[in-house]
Amino acid sequence: MKPSTPRKYTQNQLTKLFFDIGLSKEYTIRELKTKIWENPQNPNSLRLTTTGWMLANQIDMTHYKFEVATMLTPKRLLQLERILAGPYFIKGKWPQPYTAPKPLSLYVFDEQDSIMLGLYGDLEKFLDNQQDFQ
Repeated sequence: MKPSTPRKYTQNQLTKLFFDIGLSKEYTIRELKTKIWENPQNPNSLRLTTTGWMLANQIDMTHYKFEVATMLTPKRLLQLERILAGPYFIKGKWPQPYTAPKPLSLYVFDEQDSIMLGLYGDLEKFLDNQQDFQ
């Protein structure tokens, strides 16, 4: 297994930031961590839940939106966890059988990640290329 990209922030640092700002007073810091991260057990995973997305918007965190044309497979989700250096959020519903697929949106909170994604113009190419260099 290849190592992850070095993170600018950890889950714990970002959780503490949200907690200290006081946006979510009804949770302890430990409870808040489970509410805002999709994978709170892995400190390298910076994928936000819907609650985390809403809190990030409340404090006006700068984000960059990218449309995802293809379905995100488990392989792609793992690549996102390993490659993106900052928090990110996947918005949209997974396609259900016998329904037309709806495009997903990927919101990236790290400027360097957004620049690289923009230069590639395609999420799959970006992930495959970045994986080769790690």
